Amino acid sequence: ATPIVQRKGFFNPRMTMSALYYMGFSYLPPADDLVTMRFSPDSRYFLTGYRDLDQGTAFAYDLQTRAALNLKNPGRKLATSEFDFVGDDRVVGFNPDEPNKSGIFKLPGGEMVEQFPVPTGELTVASDRNMLLVRPVQKYAVGVFDLTKKTVAKGNVFEAFDILGDAYIAERET
Repeated sequence: ATPIVQRKGFFNPRMTMSALYYMGFSYLPPADDLVTMRFSPDSRYFLTGYRDLDQGTAFAYDLQTRAALNLKNPGRKLATSEFDFVGDDRVVGFNPDEPNKSGIFKLPGGEMVEQFPVPTGELTVASDRNMLLVRPVQKYAVGVFDLTKKTVAKGNVFEAFDILGDAYIAERET
């Protein structure tokens, strides 16, 4: 298969981060969580980003026009940490420097649609696109962050969880 797009040198963590990671500093993400990559629900956009200790980088690509996007802040900043698509052109992201300035931005440009605090953790949009799954959050393995009410609405002790409307499915101990 022929690659559609290639970004040589995109993931190039600084030596400081690599050294701290291999020395076992617990506040760093696991190696497989360093880079976040997501496709939009309609498969038009591809967005990826990662954060080094004090800086980050992001890359956005329009698969329909086959062109890299000029992603500007605040979207660029939010795409350097945890993010996921909440619509075909809308992305919820966490601002690692100023968590209160997290929220939803729009592609292709990165303009802020709505600003609000987002909990720290791995972000995954639930089947109900108004709900964001955050792993871990507070005392739970997974929490449900309601994007309408801007609050953690539910938590579960096991990670396997999804929600759609009033129905949810969760892993049990047995």
